[in-house]
Amino acid sequence: MGKILSNTDRSINQTDFTTIRDRLFYLVQFGTALRSGIPSKMLVDEFNRAKQLQEGIFQIRVWDHKKVEFFGPARVTLKEEDFVFLSNYISYVSPKLPSKGSDSMLGVTKQL
Repeated sequence: MGKILSNTDRSINQTDFTTIRDRLFYLVQFGTALRSGIPSKMLVDEFNRAKQLQEGIFQIRVWDHKKVEFFGPARVTLKEEDFVFLSNYISYVSPKLPSKGSDSMLGVTKQL
């Protein structure tokens, strides 16, 4: 995956996209113990508004989820390494994908 993200001119095929997307789901879903729908509902704008809680720790607030009326936004807390990986995905991989009208950060509605 490092080769894919480090070469910004490289085209992205379906295998590349799926590999990167699955790693991102793993980082967000299992690394943060959130409800299953939250990673797929996270938006690029929400990522861009992330706050640094302390050195090396970032938090993204996700508003579109099942229990928002009870608990407010879901708080996705990531280590800096994972946050940078997501940032690189948004900057270098996501723009190369055909859009189907979704602002979903992980591009779940995008297919090559």
